[in-house]
Amino acid sequence: MTRPDIVYDVLWAPGVQPSQGLPLRREWRVTDPKSQSGEGTLDSPKIYLPSQQKRRTQRAIDHTKRIVSEVAKKIQCTHIWVRGYGHSFTTKFTGHGIKTVAWDDDHITVAYGNSDSTVLWEGHLYIKRFTDKTKAPKELVDPKVLGRVNPELHVVGGKIPYANLPADYPHTFNLQPGRLTVRILPPPYYHTIPE
Repeated sequence: MTRPDIVYDVLWAPGVQPSQGLPLRREWRVTDPKSQSGEGTLDSPKIYLPSQQKRRTQRAIDHTKRIVSEVAKKIQCTHIWVRGYGHSFTTKFTGHGIKTVAWDDDHITVAYGNSDSTVLWEGHLYIKRFTDKTKAPKELVDPKVLGRVNPELHVVGGKIPYANLPADYPHTFNLQPGRLTVRILPPPYYHTIPE
């Protein structure tokens, strides 16, 4: 079985090297200095907050910043775009360009990069909330309790070289966009054979 050159639909895991990323979307740009914090380093990542922060308590904003910063350090990124504070729904587009909304576990929608103009990872950080009236995010939910990956961050651009996956990559990926998922195997097989 030949080794694939490119793989698709890759989730973050320790050791995965992202692609070159994609340019920051125009609608994600934050120009208001009050909606930015941090220095753009691993110890003090630059955080860009969405405009709806006026509807959030300072406690919710502070805990959101803490959680997204902890993940940034873990995944080695210096820039964070918070695209949605804690919420329990997700939006997706069908193959026909129709936007759908569905219930989901509480999460923060976020994107990560290493410059102010390029996004490498995007996805969800599933959270527990404080039980007080602020309902501020408290911490990430344990993946075992959640029943799925957390953080759930997808490589931006949809594809990376197979060589960027570590030998012990724990998740599935695709050999072609939108196809059956496969798992990595040791050489000479490289990946499971889709049935």
